[in-house]
Amino acid sequence: MQIIYTDDNRGVRIEFSEEYSSEFVYFAENIVWGNEGLKFCMKGLAIDFRNFSKPYFISMYVNNRLTAISIINHKRLMIDLKETDVFYSCLWGTDLSQTSQGWCTLMIDEVTNHLFETYPNALIYAYIEKNNVSAKRVVQKTGFRSFADFKVASAVRFVPSPNKHCRLLSPAKRNSMIKLLDELHKTRTLNDVKFTFDESCYYVYEENNVIKAGFQVKKMRWSIVSMDGMRGHLLLKIFTKIPLLCTFFDPTEFSYLCIGNIYFTDINSFNKLMNAVMHHYNIKTCIAYGLADSSTDSQFIKCMSHGLLSSADASADMYIKSNNVSLSSLGRFPFISICDSI
Repeated sequence: MQIIYTDDNRGVRIEFSEEYSSEFVYFAENIVWGNEGLKFCMKGLAIDFRNFSKPYFISMYVNNRLTAISIINHKRLMIDLKETDVFYSCLWGTDLSQTSQGWCTLMIDEVTNHLFETYPNALIYAYIEKNNVSAKRVVQKTGFRSFADFKVASAVRFVPSPNKHCRLLSPAKRNSMIKLLDELHKTRTLNDVKFTFDESCYYVYEENNVIKAGFQVKKMRWSIVSMDGMRGHLLLKIFTKIPLLCTFFDPTEFSYLCIGNIYFTDINSFNKLMNAVMHHYNIKTCIAYGLADSSTDSQFIKCMSHGLLSSADASADMYIKSNNVSLSSLGRFPFISICDSI
């Protein structure tokens, strides 16, 4: 643990650690995330933290009380043919009683200064939903700039079906699958497939021993606090009181599959794989992250229906701040990592 900032007059200190405490997890799981369309608490975060390659856990204390948190995931990726320190910033929030006090702005500012002092060539990025006004204000105040738009799309299948052509990837095909992904995403920067690829949860659709679709799965859990609109009213107020329907949706323990490292040759194969994997996990919802103006991503975004959970579908911005890294070298299409989904 390292203290990177102190203000004795206000009783403030910011700690930078490679380990998380039970207090940190409890704090993170009790913050209400999301925007006006959908608000939720995240569950099982200790498991998700293990998906990060090299995480840093930031804690801000005010008068010795944990008041704000953030997480930074450290990667070493190729940018403009040079290995570069890249940091994904996420899950920053404050205690509900301390909102609008500027604590997140101070924390992000000091963390950014610390990273740039430590790493002379570095880049930090974060994803902010377009309707999340407070988070957008923080990144803009701390010098981040909007870089790319992406879409969060949800597919809902009440009766997902199995498929004999869908299965876990064979470990023997790991390297060939990574090559297929690298080829599909060769024009994208921030590609971390080689570091995040996990064949133990990578599913494929194969015909005649040819992989036609594939993606990696990460199970996520939410406790939904509120959902806007008529669909939200139906799900939270009515579905939960109807014996048969409530088995499909429990807002207090809502599980879904986040999918990433996506590959497909045709969208029909992708759709079959998505249905088969949901059937395998007995989960009715998949969520994927894609770039709004990418011809590849737009295909699977369109394929994913906008059913009862359309309130979960959102547009967001990728914000970036760099230290001696030219943003023009990043190109138009950044790669969206499956580990960047919390």
